[in-house]
Amino acid sequence: MEIRNGLDLDLIDIGLNIECHEREIRAGQFFRKYLNNHKVNQDSVFDYHDHLLINYISIQNKSAYESLKAKGLEIVRDDSIRLKIISLYDVSYEIIEN
Repeated sequence: MEIRNGLDLDLIDIGLNIECHEREIRAGQFFRKYLNNHKVNQDSVFDYHDHLLINYISIQNKSAYESLKAKGLEIVRDDSIRLKIISLYDVSYEIIEN
């Protein structure tokens, strides 16, 4: 249950990160139009400016993974899933944190 709850929180965080990145993309598109002298809504400059320059911090919830490691990763019977879990938490998240 602890692992499931941790993964559910991770899914929520991923969804929020996707929304933020989509806003950043729209902000980049807005300023590209603006800088190329295309007509844009001037009232949106301030909002898009904030979205373009905001610095998001990626937060990873590792409690589910730590719990899984404590119980033994071999309880994940599917080798490919186990390797993906290890890769995500031990490699990808470490790179993001650094």
